[in-house]
Amino acid sequence: MKKTGFCPITKQEVPIENLVNARGIGDKIREMIVHTYPDWDAENGVISSDALNQFRAEYVKKILEEEKGELSKLEIEVLDRISNFGTISKNVDLEAEEELNLGQRLADKVAEFGGSWGFILSFAGFIFIWI
Repeated sequence: MKKTGFCPITKQEVPIENLVNARGIGDKIREMIVHTYPDWDAENGVISSDALNQFRAEYVKKILEEEKGELSKLEIEVLDRISNFGTISKNVDLEAEEELNLGQRLADKVAEFGGSWGFILSFAGFIFIWI
């Protein structure tokens, strides 16, 4: 049976491993939480990691807006993905692999084998037998 705890911010029961103690949160973010939820215990309280991530994203957004003024569409998308644990980048190696021709794929396999321990040991064995 999984242990759960109560998040006073979201008013929901969450798994205990998803609760963060207030002492582990930076001062500026704790101030934001207290400003929004004055009854929250900033010394001994807990908050769910999801709610904390929302405050972190809001904090980053606030800093960026103070520094730059208005945020671009890309910056807003990055903040949204950070707060929702989304990926920000894509794996371009997978896209590049799809476009390789037969010769390029074969060259990759040869290079992969040439740098492996299997090649090094078999080559050392061949040299030993040859000598």
